[in-house]
Amino acid sequence: MIGRAAKTADCQAQIREGNRLRDSRQYAAAAEAYAVALALAPERTDIRVQYANMLKDAGRPTEAEAVYRQALTAAPDVPEIHYNLALVLTSLDRRPEAVASYREAIRLKP
Repeated sequence: MIGRAAKTADCQAQIREGNRLRDSRQYAAAAEAYAVALALAPERTDIRVQYANMLKDAGRPTEAEAVYRQALTAAPDVPEIHYNLALVLTSLDRRPEAVASYREAIRLKP
């Protein structure tokens, strides 16, 4: 149990660091902190979404798309993930796919 507690504490520390970096608009560094947290807790979709958000904000939309799609595999009914994916797809000039993601977000949360 000590190993699990330490892993949880390390994960929480990485999340706090990611949040701090995000709040100071250091998006690439925040993405790396969230990536470490995600490696410690790969089942945490919330961390995966934060990681994708920071990739998007750091100007890495292709990577963000892949991570959002992973998050949707685990949580297909979360409208915010569909919405954020749509934003990335729009930035990649993939409008038909973006429209489909926007529509799914609206369907899930009218």
